[in-house]
Amino acid sequence: AFSHLQQIVASRRDHFDGRHSAVIVAAALLPVAELIDPELVLEFLWQAISFRLPRPTEHGSRQPGAVEQTDAALALMVARYDRSLAASILEPATEQLPTLAKSVLQWDRGMNTLIAAAAVIDPHQAVELVERMPDDPGLASHTPKNSARQSAAATLALRDQSRWRSLVQYLDLWPVDIEDF
Repeated sequence: AFSHLQQIVASRRDHFDGRHSAVIVAAALLPVAELIDPELVLEFLWQAISFRLPRPTEHGSRQPGAVEQTDAALALMVARYDRSLAASILEPATEQLPTLAKSVLQWDRGMNTLIAAAAVIDPHQAVELVERMPDDPGLASHTPKNSARQSAAATLALRDQSRWRSLVQYLDLWPVDIEDF
């Protein structure tokens, strides 16, 4: 699978879409490597990171927030293995949070990935990020700050292995260790 993803990246057919770039698929496969042999994780972790695309120029991405969503999803998966590395990956995305939070249209489940990743990496940072967001006009759950609060709380409530099984939902990919119905 990693060889195929490498071919996609090398052929420049990969792109930022916020969810399904080669780097996200590779990061989602890290638990498979862990199941096969935990000693493989570090090698495949760095190979997955090597699939990151160069950050596009101002309007080089297809959709607003796609780069930040991709970085957040990568950080979320990397945090299971190396929180400081995940924090480095997430930092540029968190810097864009105020801009992204201004538009309800840009705030979706993909942006909640950023909050979930922050909560896994550093719960205090997640709370700070949410509190720095502009206040919502009401209590509707689909507004940026309220949605971010829910995402942070839900992530912080998860413990142990159930945390990682639940957080893979943010990738919109099939979780490796859960049977398909």
